[in-house]
Amino acid sequence: MTMKSVTNSYANKVEILQFPDDYVARPQFFDEQSKLAVKDESGRYIIKAGTPFPSNDGNCTGIVLNDLDVTDGDENGAVLVRGHINTDRAEANFGGTYTSACKNALKSAIFFYPLGGTVQDETIIDSISKIVVGAVNPYVVLKLEGTDFAPKQASELKTNYTITAGTTALELAKVIRLNDKIVRLDFTGTAVAGTLKIQAKAVTVVNGVASNELSLVIA
Repeated sequence: MTMKSVTNSYANKVEILQFPDDYVARPQFFDEQSKLAVKDESGRYIIKAGTPFPSNDGNCTGIVLNDLDVTDGDENGAVLVRGHINTDRAEANFGGTYTSACKNALKSAIFFYPLGGTVQDETIIDSISKIVVGAVNPYVVLKLEGTDFAPKQASELKTNYTITAGTTALELAKVIRLNDKIVRLDFTGTAVAGTLKIQAKAVTVVNGVASNELSLVIA
C-alpha cells in the first residue's frame, strides 16, 4: 500500500476576527463532500474562513474560523461560536454576504463589525478631567458617547490612540479600560503649557468609527 503525504501551505492566512484574542470556537468535523467547500485556483477544495456554518440562513450556528482543505479527505476544524467578526474581510474570503437571518441567529454571541452595517453611530469622546501646568504624571479620563469601548486588548492598546502632545511634554504611558464607556489615559512627564490632543482610533470602539479629536488646554 502506498502512502501519500500532502502538505498545503496558507502563508497569507486571512484573519476574520476583529479582536483576535477574544473568541470561543468549538471543534467541528468537516466531510470531504461538504457543500461548503469551494474550488480554488490550484484545484484544491477549500472550506473558507468566514463561511457560515452549516448554512447562511436562520440555521446558522457559527462561522468557520480558518481555511480548511478537504481535497484529500475529511478534516477536523473549528467553528467560531462567540467573538467579533471583521465583516469585510470575512465576506471577501468566503465569497458571499451574510444574510440578515444568519446574523440574527448569531446575534447573542457573534458581532459583525462595523455594527449596524453601513449605518454607523457617531463616536464622541469627552474629558471628565483636566491637567494643569506642573502636574506630574497626570491622567485623563475619557467618556465615550454613541457606542462602547472595545474589549481590553483593543481599547487598552496605546497605539490605538492618536496623541498629539505638542509643547505639553507629556507621553502616554498606558490606557486602562474602566468600563464600557470610560477609559483612563496615564501620562508620564511634568505638564507644560500647551494643547494635548487625543483621538480614539476606529479599532478602540465597537462601532468601528474613529472619535472626534479632543483638545485639552493645559494652563
